[in-house]
Amino acid sequence: MTAYPRQGRKHFLFVVFLLKKFMCEAQRSISILTLKWIIMQTFQIKTHQPGRNYDKPHFFILNKGLNSGKPFTAPVRNSFVVSTETILQKEALFHLSYMLLESKCYRYYLKGSVIPFIYIADVKNLLEKNSKYFGQKDFETKLKTLKKVEELELVFQNKLKAIQELKIAVLRSCKLKH
Repeated sequence: MTAYPRQGRKHFLFVVFLLKKFMCEAQRSISILTLKWIIMQTFQIKTHQPGRNYDKPHFFILNKGLNSGKPFTAPVRNSFVVSTETILQKEALFHLSYMLLESKCYRYYLKGSVIPFIYIADVKNLLEKNSKYFGQKDFETKLKTLKKVEELELVFQNKLKAIQELKIAVLRSCKLKH
């Protein structure tokens, strides 16, 4: 008779273990779904018109040339503007677009022989199709890492610029005769 309560306790502990595991998985799934919902709320993509101001968080995607698909934070000619509801959504879509550019996904959709270009529908479909990447659990860490790398890149660019200015100053300080 004493074996039955032990088995009952084992079963109870097993059920508690499964319940805990299920709750953790459910919590993770809910957070991933929440992140995906936040990011893939409605975003609009339109052709950018120079001189136009945008109220919502936005970024620009180049649509002509071999760099078609390259995202920019500042307005550029021949680009699409992607308007979002939140800054988080803007950053996620910006980095997704950058990932698509670096993995050469936009190249497949380039049209034209002299000046290649990409259709707005192709860009929108690529962004929507690859939004499943937001559901991966390590997406947030990759996004944070990308931001740190960009900050580091900016620091190095500033240092390189300062070195070039120093080089020019040294060269100009030489008293050469005409």
